[in-house]
Amino acid sequence: MVQPYPKPLAPQADLGVFKAFCRKSITTLELKHKLFSFSGDDAVVTDSTTGDVVFKCSGQLLSGGGRRVVTDAAGNTLYSLSRQVYHDALLHDVPFVAEDGVGKEVFEVRGLACIRAAARATFPRPTDGRTQTLFLKTDASWGGYSDVVTEDTGVCVAQICPDLLEVRHLIEDRQTYYLVIAPGVDIALVTAMAICFDELKNKGEWNGTYRGITLSKTGGIVL
Repeated sequence: MVQPYPKPLAPQADLGVFKAFCRKSITTLELKHKLFSFSGDDAVVTDSTTGDVVFKCSGQLLSGGGRRVVTDAAGNTLYSLSRQVYHDALLHDVPFVAEDGVGKEVFEVRGLACIRAAARATFPRPTDGRTQTLFLKTDASWGGYSDVVTEDTGVCVAQICPDLLEVRHLIEDRQTYYLVIAPGVDIALVTAMAICFDELKNKGEWNGTYRGITLSKTGGIVL
């Protein structure tokens, strides 16, 4: 297992979209792609401490017009991600659209061509509906750590850490990530950010210049 960068994480009060997934203690999740997946891009997210499955992601690469469905451990759909790519569209201009289990749009993810602060997530605060913004800051290389920080205070509330010791991803061109998340921060939201981060990286849309993640006022994310 990769060792997270030694940076303190600041506990929050239900920060995110899915309140049920704001845990009371620090959480480290492992996002690993499955070998020989028939659907093309299945992944499983486990609690690195207990080994329990937390989320499952099934489907195909979004940039190829596929759809990914993210469920909880019991199989309940949290959101599905799809991306409709048109032949005359610039790929980074095409959003990832997320819908809940009944087809209601809950967030979208859109690549931004001219932003240098990494990624941005904006969403309504559950207590009063006011807009809250998170930034995903990463170094210019894909091998580095990424910090999720709040806009107002700049404190770090999560980290996305690649497993630099895993050799298998060099052959498969897929990587394992560890998501280290502060108490009170939505682990489903951070998982969504990591999925989009990985998708953009593997499709060559993130090449050292930064892209952004933004959640709409209705709870949506735009990357």
